[in-house]
Amino acid sequence: ANPPSAEPTTSSSRGAALGAGIDSLAEEESDRGYRVGLRVMSLLEVPETVRGHLGAHEFVQATRLALVDAVATRYEINELLQRGDAEEDAKAGHSEFDFVSLVQQQTLAFKGLPAQIAASCLDAFSAVRLEPASAAESFVVHLLFEKNVQPLSLLRLFLERRAELLRGFAG
Repeated sequence: ANPPSAEPTTSSSRGAALGAGIDSLAEEESDRGYRVGLRVMSLLEVPETVRGHLGAHEFVQATRLALVDAVATRYEINELLQRGDAEEDAKAGHSEFDFVSLVQQQTLAFKGLPAQIAASCLDAFSAVRLEPASAAESFVVHLLFEKNVQPLSLLRLFLERRAELLRGFAG
């Protein structure tokens, strides 16, 4: 004989447990969608944030954002999408956005960031308000992106541009 249980199991208590499990899954799916959305928004802001760093002569921060943070964010998004099988969600109409395509599109936009950063480093050589630390950053970051540039030739270019700037003030 089976021992009597302390709580009789009824179909309504099983249904309540099943309903709670479904609610939990829906909440987890919603949370995952929210996290994907936040990470995608962060990824979409990368080019503009990089431009802001370049305008402020923060070349190392711009480089870190373009080469490290953006890659890590793309990885996080891919992990979230794979975990929740978001492609199926998008096909079934559960999501208004095709996050996979959006991330791929943004990845293509990132391809030009290193060249943009390198060019901005050279432009900074002629900037009136270039701080010494920013000048050093621009020099090093430009060498990082432009493998064919020799440090001595870059130093000459820097000195020429600074001399032109000084002549402009003296003249």
